[in-house]
Amino acid sequence: MIRAALLVMAGAAASGGTPKSAFWVEHEAEYRASPRGPFTAVHAVYVGADEAARVLAGADSIWSGTADHATGDALAGMEIRMQGDGFAVSPLAGLAAPTSAGTPIAGEVLFPDGADEAEDVRLGRFLLTLTSQGGGIGRALIYDPRRLEDFHGFDVFPDQDAFRVPARVEPVEPASEQLGTTRGLVRTLERAALLEFEVEGTPCRLTAYREPGTTDTLFVAYRDASSGGETYGVGRYLRVPMGRDGRTVIDFNRSTNPWCAYSPFYNCVLPPESNVLPVAILAGERSPAGH
Repeated sequence: MIRAALLVMAGAAASGGTPKSAFWVEHEAEYRASPRGPFTAVHAVYVGADEAARVLAGADSIWSGTADHATGDALAGMEIRMQGDGFAVSPLAGLAAPTSAGTPIAGEVLFPDGADEAEDVRLGRFLLTLTSQGGGIGRALIYDPRRLEDFHGFDVFPDQDAFRVPARVEPVEPASEQLGTTRGLVRTLERAALLEFEVEGTPCRLTAYREPGTTDTLFVAYRDASSGGETYGVGRYLRVPMGRDGRTVIDFNRSTNPWCAYSPFYNCVLPPESNVLPVAILAGERSPAGH
């Protein structure tokens, strides 16, 4: 209780006097503790199943291209290609090699899908995250940890009880559903439940998906009447507890923007048509400047 109060006070000081809930203060603290995020992303490389991409790093820049670019400002370099359920990473001749867990990669190394913090793939001072994007497409997302200083917190609405609503959880037969993404790709999620509730007297329903790696949380991507105005046009994300006995509470005050709101290098799931709410949810994260 004391810790939560201190976190809220810290959030108030950081936002010029407007208190932030413990959720948002902790969310910002977690982001500041990680060198990977939308404000530090500086490059992305997409590769198909039969493709390879070269990534080159200089002292202050990183780019991708052919072997012809492996001269001049390039100090370190590697090649990435998809291989089965993972990514094959190998050094480029004549340049400093990438490293994993502090050890230079001397030959081809296979990293599993999603290898990031666990393997700590680095190229010079830059960090890499390797993930499958669906449809046989892989992505190397590259971060410059020095850019953490550009993060000044998230712009959020004040918490409101009106947007913390009880809901009925109606389980559905588990089924895969394909959702579009901001880069024109497709992501497959497992549909898990329907959430039925009211917002200021208006009946609403959302389709919820199984949250990967958890058994007690549902993932919701939604748009509402404020999307494209006070809130991000693509939509927002929300994690909802499974609850008990078919009941839960949806706290829209915890709605977050997808990372593509802050960086062109992300590939974010789009809300399905069934998840467009007829009401304005003026809670959670606001639209970033320029969106």
